[in-house]
Amino acid sequence: MKPAVDVEPRRIAVVLPAYNEELTIEATLVAFHSAHKLVLLAHSPQAYRDLGRLVAAAGDAGREDIETAYRAGFLQAMAVRATTGRHVNVLEHMLGYFKRDLDEASRADIHAAIADYRQGLVPLAVPKALIRHQAIGQRVDYLLGQIYLDPDPKELKDHTGP
Repeated sequence: MKPAVDVEPRRIAVVLPAYNEELTIEATLVAFHSAHKLVLLAHSPQAYRDLGRLVAAAGDAGREDIETAYRAGFLQAMAVRATTGRHVNVLEHMLGYFKRDLDEASRADIHAAIADYRQGLVPLAVPKALIRHQAIGQRVDYLLGQIYLDPDPKELKDHTGP
């Protein structure tokens, strides 16, 4: 089940309305945009920058206008298929969040998994799982808050399997 638009358009329909209505549109969009940074970078780095500018200017427009514009831009970005190269860039970007906190063997394992993914030898889930495991162990909250590492919310997963 990997359509060109992936799961993310369903997420934007679920997440934005779920934010506390008492929050400003700016706070709502900043939180959403921050959590989706790596997903956007994997699909369209240009859209990530454009949407970031839209979020920064959110106070200058009405809530409905800015939400409509952001939603449209986000869905358009998700319609761009994420490439192996952009995924590799995102994976390497995430690895930078560990700096000196990651031992050499673990860093080498992740680099090897990224290289194997780049060559088509393993699925994207392999380096993502290694990075997520290290993010949990090292308590890298920024990475743990990224939708990229856990893109399928429990509410949208198929639980009818064996």
